[in-house]
Amino acid sequence: MEIEIKYRLQESGYTKLCSILGDPIEIQKQINHYYLMKNKKGEELSGVARLRFFLDRCVFTFKENHVLKDGIATCGEQECDLNPEKAQPFVGVENNSDFFTQFAGCSVCKFLQEKYQPSTINYIGKINNHRSVYNWNEFHLEIDKTTYDFGTAYEIELEVNAQRGSELLNKTKEKL
Repeated sequence: MEIEIKYRLQESGYTKLCSILGDPIEIQKQINHYYLMKNKKGEELSGVARLRFFLDRCVFTFKENHVLKDGIATCGEQECDLNPEKAQPFVGVENNSDFFTQFAGCSVCKFLQEKYQPSTINYIGKINNHRSVYNWNEFHLEIDKTTYDFGTAYEIELEVNAQRGSELLNKTKEKL
């Protein structure tokens, strides 16, 4: 399980950081759909699931153990690719019990079945994200502009060893 480190930016910090970093190596336009899960007893599971659609891909993600310290958020994350055509029918569906059967071969579904035995996946909403990816200090640094129904948020995201990533992000945010 990798660790995801995030730091929220003001719009001015986002603009400044993008200009400092120059041209991204990749730009992604993503549509992210979020889900909560319940086990057979009807208890809500810790963590959140996401179906992310971009280009011709769909990635299923499970995130858990969120920690916020000194303005930097970290969490554990697991991902696996799904067939976008098979995943699309699950978008926006409430109380779906077929998801884990349909994707039983997915490593994240296997992990969830072993640890939590989820019985349903429940849609809670979507966001649109514009991600610019940069090569930075031997990592892929992701700069996000995320659009919600209520406004726009900006953040830096790094998937790395928590200690090393926190040190690098702290040095970067001092410059903003």
